[in-house]
Amino acid sequence: MHVVLNIDFKKALPPEGVEWLFSRVRSKRIRNGRMDLEVTVLDEWGEMVALSTHVALIVRAERNMDMKGEKVKGQGDGEGEGEGEGDGRSKL
Repeated sequence: MHVVLNIDFKKALPPEGVEWLFSRVRSKRIRNGRMDLEVTVLDEWGEMVALSTHVALIVRAERNMDMKGEKVKGQGDGEGEGEGEGDGRSKL
């Protein structure tokens, strides 16, 4: 399984910058230890500035840390599935 991050910049911001940007993060799917995310960034006029997709692994905390806080190797088994915003469930 590959972990992926893609970012497509759709519009340059002005040199002086902008006061704020709107970002929307959507979990498209959470299943079998994998999470697919879509991030949309809009400017104050609602025009798309950037679009990003992420594929990430969901693992148990024990995979990365032991009881003393030291890093260790292991294997997670995130489970669950869901489409849309906030309805994916995962066993961590």
